[in-house]
Amino acid sequence: MSALYAFDEGDWAFELVDLAKSFNEESDHVYVSIYISSDWRRFFDSFAAHDKGMINYALIVIVAYIVTFLGTCSPTYLRILVSLAGLGTVYMAILAGSGLCYYLGYYRSDLSDAIPFLMLGIGIDDMFVICNALDQTQISLPPHERIKQAMVKAGPSITMTSVTNALAFIAGYSSSILGIQSFCIHCSVSISLLYVSVLCVFLPVLYWDTIRVSKRCKELCGLCCCKDDSFMFCKGALMSAQ
Repeated sequence: MSALYAFDEGDWAFELVDLAKSFNEESDHVYVSIYISSDWRRFFDSFAAHDKGMINYALIVIVAYIVTFLGTCSPTYLRILVSLAGLGTVYMAILAGSGLCYYLGYYRSDLSDAIPFLMLGIGIDDMFVICNALDQTQISLPPHERIKQAMVKAGPSITMTSVTNALAFIAGYSSSILGIQSFCIHCSVSISLLYVSVLCVFLPVLYWDTIRVSKRCKELCGLCCCKDDSFMFCKGALMSAQ
């Protein structure tokens, strides 16, 4: 014999679910199933708590990867401050997008927890595209000319990526599920603001770093006192000929 009961949300309902589980463990002939919509939240929270440590490790790996590979293994061409500025740009776009959506009346759904990882992927991709295009320019050119040539190559790429991603999430807003609507509008607004932030915040920081490189100043405002052929930087083995 089994019975199914449905209840609205409430703290008392969780206690009733626990009592039903205890009853089912002791009963051999009757099985009681109780469904409440809030139980889904508790179910996902249990998985989130289990994976919280792995998420933190993943963020550490992402930051270490950006700091290590965005520049070159050299005290002069290592882009630590640029990497940190890029990460700050991403999180600034996330906060600005969420604030704008809240102001417009869109609530936050459980799916919104994935937005930071999505925005990190898009933002890091834009950063690497721009820096890679900058590294392909002649280092003897003036800093403003190097930035100009780099954006001629990288600008259309990051523009098309941002536009297509934003439009894709706008199309997802047509869903009849409110949670998906909220997630899609948050993503679309955040991606649009990320594109503006990359051009208005990350690019000026990269230009400042290019000026530093042209003056042969060390990274971290000169605090990095190691030499190019030091053991910490693999004795210059990973530096390009340029």
